[in-house]
Amino acid sequence: MINSISGGSTFAGISAFVSNNHRAILGQMTNIASGLAVMRPADGAADYFMGRKLDVQARAFDAIRRQLQEASALLDVAEGSMTEIFSDLTGMRDLVRRYFDSNTQESERNFITLRINELQSLVQHTVENTVYNGRHLLKDSSQNPLVEIAINPNSRDNIFTITFSDIHEVNMSNFDFSSFKYGEDALDAVNEQLSRAAKFLGRLSGSRTGLNAQRNLSELARNNSLDQRQNVLGTNDAQEIFTMTRRQIQQQAAMSMLSQGNAMRTSVLSLLNF
Repeated sequence: MINSISGGSTFAGISAFVSNNHRAILGQMTNIASGLAVMRPADGAADYFMGRKLDVQARAFDAIRRQLQEASALLDVAEGSMTEIFSDLTGMRDLVRRYFDSNTQESERNFITLRINELQSLVQHTVENTVYNGRHLLKDSSQNPLVEIAINPNSRDNIFTITFSDIHEVNMSNFDFSSFKYGEDALDAVNEQLSRAAKFLGRLSGSRTGLNAQRNLSELARNNSLDQRQNVLGTNDAQEIFTMTRRQIQQQAAMSMLSQGNAMRTSVLSLLNF
């Protein structure tokens, strides 16, 4: 509220006005600088505690968003490894066909066998050593999903889960190329693993789509909470500046009155030889 200065104000009254008005101007400057009109319960208890609630909610959605970003990084690692596995298995399939081709020379078959064994080892090593923060990404189960995030801060029952437990994992540990007498049997064994890798990649793609959607929803919810908080606690800059300008004008007028009063008192005391 802006105080007025009456023409009959006493010197003490004007001094008190100057002091109070100065504090009010400083308060408005703080409000404008911080962007908040309500910073403590004394500024408005209902708005203050509503703002606190919205702030907690925004922080919760921000934490969810960070967890989803971490899950996205996990999927990047899993997808990169499974893409390599798919590529290696595709190479193995081509080599198996070439091995059993009637036009292939025996010396070339020996080289092909070595290369197939190398690719088998690479695939199995990737499966067993694709790890992110201690988690084996290509070996999970329904009891221990890769990702499990509560995406609603108001309910622990709303869980976003990523799991591949219903997909048979790629496993080349028992593959022995030398044991195959017929090309069809060797191809069937490799194609079975290729099919598993393809299903895994497909699930990864679907999981990423769902994860990105949840991340966007969390970002939207966070921003909405912050906007509501600003509406409750924030300043009306135009009104604050207008009010502060009027107070500054009054402050200058009051200071001028005090200055004139001091000058008059000094003159009177001088005349009385004090």
